[in-house]
Order: sequence, then C-alpha cells, then structure tokens
Amino acid sequence: MAKENTLEQLGGWLFILGIVIAVLAGLFAAANPTLLGVMAVLGLIVGVLNVTDKEMLTFLVAAIALLVASGAMTTMAVLLNATFAGIGTMVAGMFGMLAVFVGGAVIIPALKAIYNIASSK
Repeated sequence: MAKENTLEQLGGWLFILGIVIAVLAGLFAAANPTLLGVMAVLGLIVGVLNVTDKEMLTFLVAAIALLVASGAMTTMAVLLNATFAGIGTMVAGMFGMLAVFVGGAVIIPALKAIYNIASSK
C-alpha cells in the first residue's frame, strides 16, 4: 500500500511538473524536438501512474476537451499576435506544449479503454 501511495504522489508531482514545464517552455523557449520528446515521455509516465480504471472515462473526456481547447487557443494566438506582438507566440507555445504533454498522458488510458471494450465481447 505504501508503494502505491508513493507512486500516486510521484504521478501527482510529475503532472504538476509537466504543466509548469509546458507553461515556462511556451513563455520562454522555442519548441525543439528534445523538449517535445521530454514532454511526451513525461505525459506517458503521468498516464501510467495517475489514471486508474475508475477515473479513465473522466480523464479521457477531460483530455479531449483540453486538446480541443489547445487547438482553439492556438488559433486565437494568431489574432493576439496581430494586436500584441509576441503574446500570441507565447500563448501558442504554451498550449502546444500542453497538448504534447496531455497527448502523451492520454495514450495509455485510451489503449486500456480500447482493450477493455474489445476484450469484453
């Protein structure tokens, strides 16, 4: 039980770390392949450690909503750049990094859900 609690805590901290990195990278750094890879792997780890079968549906719906919102915010960033130079680029970078992180996190629960559906017939 103590090991599970430690893994849950680690997963929670990694989730917060992923969000912080996504925001900071979007604000201050250009996306590069290494950083994108780190975000995707961090997301995968979070998906494995944090999402239980009981939370799977809620997590998948929330992830879809966040990914759709990220796309909308990236489009809005173009308008922001026209009005406030540079702000749109930072917004697009933040939401792009967030999408990579959440995209990585959603892979394992999505595969588990598909497997559960396919194996229940």
